[in-house]
Amino acid sequence: MNLGFNGSMIPEYKNTKYYQHSRARIPSSQSQSSYTPRQTSTNHPRSVSERYSRSTTSSLHDNSSLKNESIKSFSYYHKKIRSWDEREVINDEILQLQKHSSELCPECRKLFNEKKWCRPCNAEHFRRQIPKWTSWSPDLDNFITKTQVTANNVHSFFEWIPFMNFDNIKYLAKGGCNVVYKAIWKQGPIICWDTNINNWKRLGNYEVVLKVIKGSQKNLNEFINMLIVHHKFHTIVGHILRCFGISRWEGSGDFIIVTSYANYGNLRQYIYQNFENFSWIERLITLKDIAMGLEIIHNSGYVHRDLHIGNILRHKNRTMISDFGLTWRQGSSGKLYGVLPYMAPEILSGGQYSFASDIYSFGIIMYEIASGKIPFYHEDINPNNIIQGSRPGRPHSTPVVYIQLMESCWDSDPRKRPTANYLISMLDDWIHSKRKHLVIIYNSFQHAENERKNPEPTKIDQISINQTNQSISNSQLNSNISPTAATPRKKQKSILIRILVKLKIIKSKS
Repeated sequence: MNLGFNGSMIPEYKNTKYYQHSRARIPSSQSQSSYTPRQTSTNHPRSVSERYSRSTTSSLHDNSSLKNESIKSFSYYHKKIRSWDEREVINDEILQLQKHSSELCPECRKLFNEKKWCRPCNAEHFRRQIPKWTSWSPDLDNFITKTQVTANNVHSFFEWIPFMNFDNIKYLAKGGCNVVYKAIWKQGPIICWDTNINNWKRLGNYEVVLKVIKGSQKNLNEFINMLIVHHKFHTIVGHILRCFGISRWEGSGDFIIVTSYANYGNLRQYIYQNFENFSWIERLITLKDIAMGLEIIHNSGYVHRDLHIGNILRHKNRTMISDFGLTWRQGSSGKLYGVLPYMAPEILSGGQYSFASDIYSFGIIMYEIASGKIPFYHEDINPNNIIQGSRPGRPHSTPVVYIQLMESCWDSDPRKRPTANYLISMLDDWIHSKRKHLVIIYNSFQHAENERKNPEPTKIDQISINQTNQSISNSQLNSNISPTAATPRKKQKSILIRILVKLKIIKSKS
């Protein structure tokens, strides 16, 4: 006898291989040594089930009426079988038939491409509805139609959405050439084709963001190129902000990109509002989401070019990359764009955007997530500082492995920066360090989490004066030695005084 989890006695026969696999019942009068498992008959139970399987599954594609008949036959036969393992064979057959039937399109009786999505049938539904809408631009109409008739799932096509379908339009923000509004899409996104109503089944009353692109009707080719990039990424679900389609602003005639709404706004807003409760495990999961979105972009051959924390959106517990207006293929030349602290030194020196320049931006995002502070918040930064090696400091109470990965992302040599795939692998190891028995890494993040929960109120942030305008070298990437000071003494003194006044250690002279 063995003891169970609750201390109860477990009969020895329950540990046998046969019992564990088949859970056959052993008469109490028989001992384990004398018991011989009953062998399944080879002539009638299995052969009958096989005959039913061959006769029904092959015809399911052509005639759905056979489904119920075959399942009833199996159920009747099931009652006549007493052996447990024989019943399991029939149960498996029934489950396979039911599953197989649920994966069939109710119209053409062929397998769905994806869940509830039949590409040939839905393409025909889209074609029939072409006369019912227009953007008044043949090129844009052709692009939208192409995304619809080639769609492999419910996420991989765009719609033309008339402006009158939006309600409760509210201004959110303005930036560059774009104005952003929040609205309710009264119809909502498509779910699937409903054969009962012979029309699309929709979610209804769905929160969306309307991004008005100023001058888009005059620069139509540039606008369509932007949509092509959006569509390229949205064939893959997750980690990329979803675009539902295009509309047109009444009055100006400017085109609108309709995207999903992020209830927490951008990641910077989320961090500053929730930093005290922003746990280390949540930070790592957030970074992994960003890295996975970046991998999707890079695997498509594109570079984001404007990756910063303001373009990372937070919706519920998901983190998504947005704003592909500046996204180009790697190696393409173009104007200099971006937010200065997130721009790689080779870009500021006149070089081309690359996958590595996006990774540099990811490293700066790692800093802001760990510290909760804007990069270079303690000094006035200019392009020459970054080119010469100036980087943000090391955040207080941050694990060494995190700092090493962060600093490798912003290495001055683009060839030494990790790839998005490597970032995903490392972050996944850290997230699951306990399960993967990575004891040192697990303990380091646990220690950082404990310090986050119980901060020392009088401790000055470790982004010290000695780390201002620091230059990262290969030797520093593999050590914890603080770089030497590079700022003038007067500037160091003034910064230190401001920090001490802020912490109420000394009083302001004024």
